[in-house]
Amino acid sequence: MGRISIFDQVVVDISPEELFAYLSGGNPDFHWLLGMTCDKFAPHQPVTFTIPLPGTTGENNVTGLGRITKVTPGRGFTLAHEMPWRGTVTCALSDVGSGTRVRLTADIDESSLSSVAEMLGLAVPPEAPDDRVRIGVIMSKSGPGSVFAAATEHLAEMAVEEINADADQGDITFSLQVADDRTNPVEAFRAAQRLVRAGVHVIISNVTSLSFESILAATRNSATMVIYTPINEGGDRGRGVFRLGERPAAQMHRSIPMLMQESGARCWYLAGNDYSWPQWTNRVARRYIESSGGQVVAETYRALGTRDFSSLIEKITRSGADAVLSTFVGADEVAFERQCFDSGLRTQIQTLSMALDESTRERIGDEAASGMWTSFGYFQCLESPENKDFLDRYKRRHGDFAPPISSISESVYEAIFLYAHSVREGHTPEPREVERRLRRSKVSTPRGVVDLSQRGHQNTIVGRAIPGGFAITA
Repeated sequence: MGRISIFDQVVVDISPEELFAYLSGGNPDFHWLLGMTCDKFAPHQPVTFTIPLPGTTGENNVTGLGRITKVTPGRGFTLAHEMPWRGTVTCALSDVGSGTRVRLTADIDESSLSSVAEMLGLAVPPEAPDDRVRIGVIMSKSGPGSVFAAATEHLAEMAVEEINADADQGDITFSLQVADDRTNPVEAFRAAQRLVRAGVHVIISNVTSLSFESILAATRNSATMVIYTPINEGGDRGRGVFRLGERPAAQMHRSIPMLMQESGARCWYLAGNDYSWPQWTNRVARRYIESSGGQVVAETYRALGTRDFSSLIEKITRSGADAVLSTFVGADEVAFERQCFDSGLRTQIQTLSMALDESTRERIGDEAASGMWTSFGYFQCLESPENKDFLDRYKRRHGDFAPPISSISESVYEAIFLYAHSVREGHTPEPREVERRLRRSKVSTPRGVVDLSQRGHQNTIVGRAIPGGFAITA
């Protein structure tokens, strides 16, 4: 695969060994190198860093997500770059007598060049038309949602590749176009418009419901079908719109009573981002809390993109709550839970997080996330033969350092298979015909049997965060 490479270097007045010690010791003063932060400097550990975009001010720098793939003591390290594009970042340390030359090399995969161009405001030429059915995927490659979307593009590519490989002669085949909503409803609207103009037959969206509403607005007068895949507050299906994903009631009908029974917690503080999904989820949560003998002591919302939760944590501490239901998402949830842990709040309260998927958990950190509760229809640790085979294929295609799979990202893989099956079965991508067939679909997936003919089409599982992943509770 082709790449482009970007180089930069700086000389500092300490030895390579001293400089490396700053890295491996997690020194908090070591922010001049890409603003890099991680809990432990070792292979497989997730890393957050800053990407300075050419020709922009520091305010427009992009947050990058990746993980450490190689560490050479005293000589440097390598990162696998996951978001908002794919590639590698290599840091090489060399002795220059009185100090150390730090040389950074950023390699960008050819498949990610259009993403980089869009981020820089450059025009991206459309793909040449062909006779394949075009699947568009809108995901959060940047912004707070990039945390929960980390494996989405990998799984979308894998799904289309497997579907096409399984085609018999004369079968419909598919192509894939991926767009970034930047966790922003305005950008979601623009991304959807671009995909409609590019002639996609369906848009599969793995974004916040705030962005999803913009996608619906952008596609309302088009012939493009829209499928929404992650956890969501529900809503009408039909008219070319189909919602998958777990609903709040499905997530909470066992998790809230179980948490209260096992921990004795009774007083809940509801906290989350300020848009429709958290607000609706908290409305549902009140019903389950009260029917289980508990009470809600307070409810607070913060804007998407908040990073300082100190005042909220003070409110929670003063409220007398012994449980928190969190509906923060992505990077907001990471920041909130890490600050709860640092403040000592984690030892005082139970936490049920409705968006604590595998990617979010690992960026909160093993220690800070330990003991948190969540509920989804899929966990990467499921022991079923179907899931083990799915994980083996994912690992073979994307390698040992690929981001973890979660319910939020697996839902896109699942949606592409459901859509493609309906198109092939009906021999057409015409939205009304596809929708009719989707409504009666019942297929085996890595998460189990998904029956779209039923209102509650999937079971949910309660899990608790442990070092390295989740333990299934029920």
